[in-house]
Amino acid sequence: DLPLALAATAGPEGQMRHPTFGLWPVALRNDLRQALSDGTRKVTQWADQHGVGAAVFPAAPVDPFFNINTPADLDRAAVLAASLS
Repeated sequence: DLPLALAATAGPEGQMRHPTFGLWPVALRNDLRQALSDGTRKVTQWADQHGVGAAVFPAAPVDPFFNINTPADLDRAAVLAASLS
């Protein structure tokens, strides 16, 4: 198998994968293309078939994969960013 990794953070509930951030060999592109054509819609499902590993990032003091979707999230992100500078 070719090396493949997804970003993850460790938390009280265990490891949380962040499939938007991954690293896999270009040699798997045709396999991924075929999986998408066959209806696969979850990167984790495809990656699991290739023995995916995890690149674990610390989630403290701030989760590096904090998701900003709303104005309230943006406000929270600004506070977090200010606290780190």
